[in-house]
Amino acid sequence: MRRMQHLLIPFFIIMVFVFNQNIVRADTGPKPTLDIIVENLSDHNYYLDLLGKSGEYGYFEATDGNKEYDSLHNQPIYKYDVDGWKAISMRTWLLSGKLIGETSEIDKNGKVLSMKHSFGYVGVPKVFKIIIQKSNGTLQVSDIITNNNFNTVVYYDMKQNKVLHVSGNIFQKGVDFNSKFFQEYLLRIVITLIVEMLIAIPFFYRTLWRFAIIAIVNFATQTLLTIGMIFDYSILHTMPFNTGYFVVLLIGEILVLLTEYLLYLKFFGKDLKWKIAVYTVIANLISCITGFLII
Repeated sequence: MRRMQHLLIPFFIIMVFVFNQNIVRADTGPKPTLDIIVENLSDHNYYLDLLGKSGEYGYFEATDGNKEYDSLHNQPIYKYDVDGWKAISMRTWLLSGKLIGETSEIDKNGKVLSMKHSFGYVGVPKVFKIIIQKSNGTLQVSDIITNNNFNTVVYYDMKQNKVLHVSGNIFQKGVDFNSKFFQEYLLRIVITLIVEMLIAIPFFYRTLWRFAIIAIVNFATQTLLTIGMIFDYSILHTMPFNTGYFVVLLIGEILVLLTEYLLYLKFFGKDLKWKIAVYTVIANLISCITGFLII
């Protein structure tokens, strides 16, 4: 058991480091994303959110609100409710994003040419509108936009209140393999390894060499799951409220479970098949639940 403690200490150190990087919502795999690029700016001090229709996709019934925007409930953008269309990100933590965008492009004189608003997590809508509240409090709302991609970029002209272009393909267009991407990937790996190693103790504590196999197998399966989840599942994504995402995730988790079971069976021996089966199911179930709780 002392050797096991030494084995787990490095994982906890890495875990603390990753959390100190302020990584959130990194559980179980990449999430749907939606970037709004606002061009031809008529105002630089504005709020932007996405509108969803109440009662159709469950955005507003699924959670008890988004505390980050409690102080803005008196603003026109929050009060907007026309034919059931309401601001999503301000009302639910299932869609993360910022009402204030970040500079996307500037000219040689330092003038801001475009702003970027990034939304993500499982509440990215399939059908939505863009709503903008300008600095003088006036609102403008775009036409309905349909999103059929797992990762999408919408180019929007503020002055014309017009969607210029919507991009998104099988592999995330312009996927940015930056430090944030790899930190989130590392967090998923670390969470999985810590949980599954701890659960493995009562099953395999007398044969510590098996923990090395478990670590290698989990590293491989979680890497493959990460790769798989950044592809566009256009048919499944047509389901309301990104339920297609959960279907894809469920398929991925089942494939991971079966792969791990077969690999453990090969390396640990068929005489342990029932112990391996129980461990694999419990470990994958708890690691998945733990991932969704750590957000």
